[in-house]
Amino acid sequence: MVKELLVTARDGYRAELKRRARKITPHQLRLCLKYIRNLSLIERRLTPDLYTIVIAAKQLAGDRYALHVAETAREYPAAGESPFETAAMGLGRVRLPDGDRLNFSGRAGR
Repeated sequence: MVKELLVTARDGYRAELKRRARKITPHQLRLCLKYIRNLSLIERRLTPDLYTIVIAAKQLAGDRYALHVAETAREYPAAGESPFETAAMGLGRVRLPDGDRLNFSGRAGR
């Protein structure tokens, strides 16, 4: 989903700026995705937030491309329904879809 967002934003960026646009290669997009992953891990997140994606895009290709990423994200369709069942979570407890209840800790080593 993040890759699709970056590619769609790149296409809009190229369409708007034409020959003045920086060339954004597949290799650079791969580096951007790796950078997004690393920033997310530093922030102890499983998935990146929009701010992280935009910052990585800015570092990759500058302010104009980052602006296109943010504008594309605003218009981007939301993710569809998950094929997985959901679990109900509370403070230190989780109820699995089959009804089992488990205790858990939010951080390792606590």
